[in-house]
Amino acid sequence: MPQKGIWGSNPQLSARKSKTMNIDLEKIFNARDLGGMKGADGKTIKPKRLIRSSCLHGASKKDAKILVDEFNLKNVVDFRYQKEREEKPHPKRAFKKVKYYSLPSFETIVKAFTRDEESMKLLNNQGEFTEESAVKFIETFYRWLPTEQSVQDAYTQFLKILLDTKEGSTLWHCSLGKDRAGMAAVIVEKILGVSAEDILADYMETNNHMDPTVDMNKANAFRAFYGTCESFLENWYKSIDETWGSFDNYLKEGLDFSDENVSQMREMYLE
Repeated sequence: MPQKGIWGSNPQLSARKSKTMNIDLEKIFNARDLGGMKGADGKTIKPKRLIRSSCLHGASKKDAKILVDEFNLKNVVDFRYQKEREEKPHPKRAFKKVKYYSLPSFETIVKAFTRDEESMKLLNNQGEFTEESAVKFIETFYRWLPTEQSVQDAYTQFLKILLDTKEGSTLWHCSLGKDRAGMAAVIVEKILGVSAEDILADYMETNNHMDPTVDMNKANAFRAFYGTCESFLENWYKSIDETWGSFDNYLKEGLDFSDENVSQMREMYLE
């Protein structure tokens, strides 16, 4: 049976409304403003401050204008590794006045599975993927994320960028905007006191905003690589607890993010 959430396989999830605001762009997909999500102390996240998306490589002039002019874009944080950036470079000309940060969280995606024999077999024999095995494959990736130092280094730098940005918005992305960028969004939302239900709704919202060229392949088992699933996020949470003891401890020891930093972030990004 497919896990909850792959391309809307669980009807209950489609009824859970994300509190994020979709940004309607021409060539950038899965772009959402976290503004409006309910956070700590009855406050909400400020609009036009925190944006998540897929990569910006194909951004149109209109896309760039919307982000720079309407959202006062100050920073772009790119979590992709070197080969991804070489194949689809960041369009610096379109975002000339925007600071660009490359924070690769690992060298290649293969590294995520070198410690798991079953996953490596699947990776080397992709024609044998079923929907179930593909889901298990990505679940392994999510369990690995909180254990890899390069991932924590990237997120640590990312949070520092947010703390240093007194005005304007920061956009962060990976390739599809769901895994590396998705977990960055979860971390920010948890810091700001967003409920577990709203965090899940935002995570699952990716299934409604995929690149249409990817969506054409949704009948294939590989849709697990392109969509989101509750079990992926659950495996990340489980790994956080197993590796760090708790999310609070993960912030302090894994990401060098103190209680004072949490208070500062909430002061900056909540209203």
